[in-house]
Amino acid sequence: MEELSSALNSHMDQMADLVEKFSAEMRSSLRPAYDNFIGFFHAIDWTYFAFFCVVRY
Repeated sequence: MEELSSALNSHMDQMADLVEKFSAEMRSSLRPAYDNFIGFFHAIDWTYFAFFCVVRY
């Protein structure tokens, strides 16, 4: 029973490490896309006419 408990704890530790590494990789991969979106958002002239053209077409 002790072996099973030890193996289960080891597996859970490995899975927690894997999830942590995966989430860190996803955050670092999504950062450039976020920066591009923010850059696009700031580059648009958000006056009424420009906003109307973007929304209408």
